[in-house]
Amino acid sequence: MRNVILMVGVLAAPSCLGAEPEWLAMFPGTGCVPLSALYEVFPYLQGNATPGALRDAMNQKYHDASLQPFLDFRAEALKGANEQENAQDRAFFSQFSQTNALVLAGNSGRVAIPLLTRDLCQRAGMLPPEPGAWLSQPAPAAGTLQGGTEIAQASIHEVSAHMVRNVAMNLLGKRAWAALPEDAARLYAGPQYAAEQGKRPYLVRGLKGAAASRVVARDGVLYVIYAAGAGPRLGPLVVNLAAEPKSVQVVPESALAVQEGGRQ
Repeated sequence: MRNVILMVGVLAAPSCLGAEPEWLAMFPGTGCVPLSALYEVFPYLQGNATPGALRDAMNQKYHDASLQPFLDFRAEALKGANEQENAQDRAFFSQFSQTNALVLAGNSGRVAIPLLTRDLCQRAGMLPPEPGAWLSQPAPAAGTLQGGTEIAQASIHEVSAHMVRNVAMNLLGKRAWAALPEDAARLYAGPQYAAEQGKRPYLVRGLKGAAASRVVARDGVLYVIYAAGAGPRLGPLVVNLAAEPKSVQVVPESALAVQEGGRQ
């Protein structure tokens, strides 16, 4: 029932005394994401980072924008759908208040964007994982990849668009990899994705560092190697593989002495 009012989800909170809180966006099924993801869907909101500023920007386009407490908006949606709130949803939404969650609405109800504070997103467990959470611990010993097979760069595709990257990060927060149908691979990787005969696309964990990630397969384990740089970010990948991996490990290049094998 959490998605009952989400056409496109974004959560934020209203202004209060003291420093303005940071607002985040939440898309259905992905948790909280930066407002930059919202700008991809609604370019006219670009550069606005508070509920009031977002409302004013929407008003310039639709002239009927409004802000409403998230809980009030959700109660109306439940009533309109003639649905009852279950105990699980009641417990989850008990963290929401009149001051930490709003809905930005406009275009005569066609656009409804919930807005939430970072603090609420964190307490509710809706923030994406920190990059360090995807690092393999402990790091494989030097020489682990000796005799491994390096996957050709043409088979490795970065998930770049904000919206699908956030969906990917949410999915990979629960598992290190996931098999994909070809159409989903193209959605994640973009139009440049190319299927390869005898291989299947997999969504795998990765970190975006100073250069493109390398991927090496050895004994069924897929090692995603990133070039460590300042502030690595989560960087999911779509990789075409001939066989399903047993596991995926994300490691910094500096932690491995990689001996080149063949290429897949």
